[in-house]
Amino acid sequence: MKLLSVIILIFLTFAVDLLSQNIKEFNDFDFKAFKQKRDSLRKFDFLSYNYLFITKDYQIKIDDKTFKKGVAKYKFVPEGINDYKDSLAVVCMIEFDDWDKTHIAVNRIGYTWLRLGYHTWQTKVEARGFANLFHIAHPWRMYEFLIDEDNNNPIVVDLFKQLRANVKLESKKDSVDYFNRTELLDEAMRCNPQRIVDYEKMMIEKKQLEKAYLKEHGEIDRSKLGVGCEKENCCQRLGKNNEQK
Repeated sequence: MKLLSVIILIFLTFAVDLLSQNIKEFNDFDFKAFKQKRDSLRKFDFLSYNYLFITKDYQIKIDDKTFKKGVAKYKFVPEGINDYKDSLAVVCMIEFDDWDKTHIAVNRIGYTWLRLGYHTWQTKVEARGFANLFHIAHPWRMYEFLIDEDNNNPIVVDLFKQLRANVKLESKKDSVDYFNRTELLDEAMRCNPQRIVDYEKMMIEKKQLEKAYLKEHGEIDRSKLGVGCEKENCCQRLGKNNEQK
């Protein structure tokens, strides 16, 4: 009983020290500077940037040696680099040496017609066709076009009118009528019935891939991974992204 009390005391002391350390790190973090940086980056046009290893039509062109060096330097999981967005994260980190810039650049350059369709409740073919009406070639450019509150094109206005009506039927939020365009598209994607079905399928496939990875390679030492955006491991994830352009 005395030994148990000692063990509990040691554990509590360790827990308190760890909590104190986390609180100190939290208090030392400059949230204002972080917000200013992220707000500034969100205004940056990552699609027009002149990249070293990304062409004007957003194809990746990089030699194998430089790519592998980037994978090692920024501690990506090599076996987790399975598709375009995975590779895009690596070349953006080589380019920017900054996880925040990489996170936003990958989400914008790698934004797909399928994802736009989730926002607008269209198939990816319909979303691409809709963008063609306005001679817009990249899905993120179409997204920017749609969220512009000053865009009073009758076709766009009608899209949002119908979308708002559909979202009201699916959403549990009472404030849908007051959402701006960005908020409405976010909520539309969240409660899109097709996206929910596709997401469940994707998660099943992801778990299968992770299980296969663990069986072949063993548990990943997370301490050896890169810092990333410190919110999610999206740039170093295992498993394939099933969205296609």
